[in-house]
Amino acid sequence: MEARVAYGPGSLSLKLPAGVAPDILDAEEPLPLADPAHAIAAALASPIDSPPLADLAEGRSSAVILVPDATRPLPLSVILPPILESLETSIPRDKIVVLFATGMHRPVREEEAARLLGDDLARAVRWTSHDCEKARTIGRAPRGTPIALNEVLLAADLRVAIGLVEPHLLAGFSGGRKLVAPGVIGLEAMPVLHGPEIIGHPKARAGILDGNPFHEEALAIARAAGLDFAVNVTIGEGRKIAGVWAGEIDRSHRAASSALERSARVSAEGERDLVITSGGGAPLDATFYQSVKGIVGAEPLARERGAVLLCASCGEGWGSESFVSLLEEARDLSSFLAWAARPGSFRKDQWMVQHLREAMEKVEVYLFSEHLDAERARAFGLRPVASPEEGIEKALAGVSEPSVAVIPRGPYTWAIPSRG
Repeated sequence: MEARVAYGPGSLSLKLPAGVAPDILDAEEPLPLADPAHAIAAALASPIDSPPLADLAEGRSSAVILVPDATRPLPLSVILPPILESLETSIPRDKIVVLFATGMHRPVREEEAARLLGDDLARAVRWTSHDCEKARTIGRAPRGTPIALNEVLLAADLRVAIGLVEPHLLAGFSGGRKLVAPGVIGLEAMPVLHGPEIIGHPKARAGILDGNPFHEEALAIARAAGLDFAVNVTIGEGRKIAGVWAGEIDRSHRAASSALERSARVSAEGERDLVITSGGGAPLDATFYQSVKGIVGAEPLARERGAVLLCASCGEGWGSESFVSLLEEARDLSSFLAWAARPGSFRKDQWMVQHLREAMEKVEVYLFSEHLDAERARAFGLRPVASPEEGIEKALAGVSEPSVAVIPRGPYTWAIPSRG
């Protein structure tokens, strides 16, 4: 039998051994909107618990629009024009800035901005990227996170965010408040917001908002930042817009998350010998850092000391230098936690190291990638393979009646083990 998983800009075919019939766990992809521009305009005119965006723009002298960076497949070229039209009823175009909420990621490159915004819009609007090392602290959130914010955001008279809502391993769902925190906050906020206590919390998991300490802290930061309006979008077939919810930051985000849950959640039998997953394909699987999300999403379905096979292109390599160096130093969860407990030990991107090491406490992780060095993978505790078939063969060696699941779109599917 064959199966396919997302890989880079396309997909990868996997051949499974004779007699192995895997369960294919793929979230439903909603149909795209027939007229997304009309739907966006309608959402802006009749938002959730908020005046229309054009009314909010009245009397304002400037505006900033927070948008995701190149790691998110959001069609900004479709979403931005109706938003700009609403703002420009009162605010001149040259007083509006598009701010890529890069968080701890690298700046958006010019060719990426042209692809994300469209060539014409990239030339017609002012845009810039957040720098996490240049932020101004204005206070503290309830858990003590320094509220350090981008100066472009703070200087704007009207603050709008556009978010892509997807299942997220820490935040419950992406989008909404996440465009501010971590999107445009300073590095000094991360020891709390992405620190071991929040990362290890049992409710800081995919699909959970209520009681999720990350969500609650990020929402408090977004409100302290004075975010005036949010546009939350879900995508469906062909990565086209499937739904739009605009208005008050939390309520519009919850409405989008509820709709997404109905399509993205898949319940399946757990205790699998092998779960095959992906990094989500391009653009998410550009680095191993982002592709760890596929491992974390697959691990709950595997049995103790079972296996996860991750297929991820990783054309841009492993990730940031701080992420890679910590992978080298913290070879398992106990060594990571010992390192994290030392005063002043925080390092950018450490949260994904913690997620990976937590998953590897339970499962063996096999890795297929055409762009990552096998020797280095072994040094990180991973099991690199030359082909997906090699990974499948090694993971199932000695298993007489293997139970296998395949999650073709990796972190875009919220797979949970069924009960009973």
